[in-house]
Amino acid sequence: MRIASIRELEPWFHGEYRVNLENGTQLALSRNYRDKLQEALGETVVIDNRPGAGGVIGDDAVAKATPDGHTLLIGAFAHAVNPSLLAKMPFRTPDDFAPISLLVTVPELLVITPSHPAKTVAELVAMAKAQPGKLFYASSGNGSAQHLAAELFKLRTGTDIGHVPYKGGAPAVADVAAGHVPFYFGNMSSALPQARAQILPGQLSLEVVLNGLQLGGIAGFVGDEDASGELLETFEILLRRR
Repeated sequence: MRIASIRELEPWFHGEYRVNLENGTQLALSRNYRDKLQEALGETVVIDNRPGAGGVIGDDAVAKATPDGHTLLIGAFAHAVNPSLLAKMPFRTPDDFAPISLLVTVPELLVITPSHPAKTVAELVAMAKAQPGKLFYASSGNGSAQHLAAELFKLRTGTDIGHVPYKGGAPAVADVAAGHVPFYFGNMSSALPQARAQILPGQLSLEVVLNGLQLGGIAGFVGDEDASGELLETFEILLRRR
């Protein structure tokens, strides 16, 4: 397909496009791809941030949109795991969505408050084993990538650590920085800026603990399953050129 002439394609390629988001952390990513799509399509691309309910609100808006391929979703970790975590959702992920392209993967970090006595992963594990049920970790919420990363950490290390879920990564990082909760499993977008500012200099690598198993968040473009296959294929080609 000759992408340079995309404006000459079928009439249903024309018109405003809408990119739905599941949460505010996807805003910077979405703006970058919005500009690329607008340039390639010659059409307006609007960002529609619909956070809440663990990503279900943003997903549902796409599932219920007119299936003309003009409403897209930047789906993240929640989009992939919610069908396994939630007993009831207003849509069926395998039936209502069509994957278009993976955009990014974001490593998960294990970050510890600067005042904590454990300065290495080994020391943290030893302390947790010596005090089962006495240590707690923060996450950006129940069922989040950070929550599941921490639970895998517990399984792999044989530790009993409590969970303190927050409504988002920013308040979790803030409380770890203040020493209210000793450590945090977070993605680079929320944890790294403060670590670089030396608010959280005790950053630890989760990969060291998990014997090379890499954990991280993901984000990718998703379309309506009923949209034209030609349109979705065109998006995939455009995104590969990023």
